[in-house]
Amino acid sequence: MWVRNYATKKKATKKGKKALDDFLEEFDDDEDEDDEANQRKPEVIGGKETAVAKFVRECQSLGGKGKGKKDGKASGKKDGREGKGGHVAIVTYQEAVEILDLDAYWASLDQCVCDLKETFIKHLTLRSGAAIDDLQVELEGDTFPLREVASISKKDPKRIVIDCSSFPQATKNVFSAISNSGLNLNPQQEGTRIYVPIPKVTREYRERLAKGARDKCAEAKEGMKKMQSKPIGRLGDLELKSESVKKDHLLAVKDIVMAMTKHFEAEADVIMLSKQKELMGK
Repeated sequence: MWVRNYATKKKATKKGKKALDDFLEEFDDDEDEDDEANQRKPEVIGGKETAVAKFVRECQSLGGKGKGKKDGKASGKKDGREGKGGHVAIVTYQEAVEILDLDAYWASLDQCVCDLKETFIKHLTLRSGAAIDDLQVELEGDTFPLREVASISKKDPKRIVIDCSSFPQATKNVFSAISNSGLNLNPQQEGTRIYVPIPKVTREYRERLAKGARDKCAEAKEGMKKMQSKPIGRLGDLELKSESVKKDHLLAVKDIVMAMTKHFEAEADVIMLSKQKELMGK
């Protein structure tokens, strides 16, 4: 009886040890999964879906449907993202950011639009006197706002007086910055002083500023196109060199990158048109 109870107890102890080992192994696996999850890009911040995650989801949602209806029937076209077997390639936000840092690309495009807004506010205004303060002037290998390298007087309602006596070596560069500002200003120099007549707000002046807004917007969009070439090139390299990444996913991420660029280009156009209306007094 004692031998039988001892054997039963020993058998139970072995089962208990095995169960404990299995539990610890599962616990270790869970920790590994948690660590991997923590290293991924955040999809939700403060209980809200991030802008990039939302954009990816909406892109994929549109990609999973036809491009629309034609003559009351589905066109059957799949927005150009067809994978193997003719199906549309779908990628989740987490799968996408494991291939490419979409959050960083989004942020860089957003910064381009913010820079364009700032340019419009500071440099494309009907009040030339206010716009002059922040004109960028080169001095000793660096750039500074005009107000930091010269004394600006706006007491005369018909002209601005800029005194460069504190940094006389900057006088030439200040003159050049004003002449090439796109503000339709014609500065006149006398020693280290520069006199800037304030132009009348004529229709021609408004049109020149509106054209300046269009040119600045085109520059910003061109910058976005150049910016896009880097992630597209990286995706091309992955397609050639990596066997672990699905080709369908690479194609889907490429479409997302291009869609992001178009999204911010359209935003730049909206800002530009709004600025033109403001300048033209509409």
